[in-house]
Amino acid sequence: MGLEEALDAHDEQVTALLRTAGRYVGALKAWKKACQTGHIANMQKAAAQAADLGSKLPAETSGVQNGWAFDVRE
Repeated sequence: MGLEEALDAHDEQVTALLRTAGRYVGALKAWKKACQTGHIANMQKAAAQAADLGSKLPAETSGVQNGWAFDVRE
């Protein structure tokens, strides 16, 4: 795999991380809105979703970071 292909593959992985992060931010916003409106069911649902997505981000980020294995000497 050449440098261009390796960068494209890495770019796709980072894009996937951005989608996950976007869903996380969306859950946080929904959680905040539920707090402001007093909608307890939505608050609990959004909080659980934010906790789930938030707990996945560090591992996914490390996986993508550690997945970069292109050796320019090859």
